[in-house]
Parts: sequence; C-alpha cells; structure tokens
Amino acid sequence: MWFLPLITVGTLLQKIRSMAEHSGGPGVTPGWEEWTYAWRVGWLGRFFIWPYHINLHLQHHRTASIPWHALPSAVRAEEQLMASRSLASLMWSRLRQKY
Repeated sequence: MWFLPLITVGTLLQKIRSMAEHSGGPGVTPGWEEWTYAWRVGWLGRFFIWPYHINLHLQHHRTASIPWHALPSAVRAEEQLMASRSLASLMWSRLRQKY
C-alpha cells in the first residue's frame, strides 16, 4: 500500500516542484535565466519537497560549481530579490498567465 501515496501525492509534489523551478516569475521572457526561479521555502517544504536547497534553483544554474550545502551563503548577496519571492506568488502569477 505504500506505493499508492507515492504515485499520487508524490507525483503531485514533483509536478509542483518542477513547475516552480522552471516556470519563471511574473512578467518573464524566454531564456534560462528568466525561466529558472528561486524562492524562500519553510522547513516543511524543505523536508517534503525541496531538500538540498533545491528551491535555490536559479543560483544552482548560475554557479553549478557551488555544492548544495553552500548555496544559502551564495544567495545572501541577492537577499532583496529572495525576500520578494515566494512559492505562492510564483504559482499565482503562473495561473494568471495561463488563464
């Protein structure tokens, strides 16, 4: 029975994660820098969906040589940008673009 939650809830969480990482933000134009996104995430999101600082996807693409455990310190330089981003704002802007 463990596989039922894996194929339902697990698949849903992976789709949300994939969309959040590669859907860009409000008013973006095509291009990897614009379409790759980074946002703040709480402990619950980090535990269930984004371990290893995957929420810092933009910084990961910009500087792939930085290991996952050092990404938070690399992001501190962009604190103002990160303060304005959340998963909820990303999802809302994406829904407005589609519908």
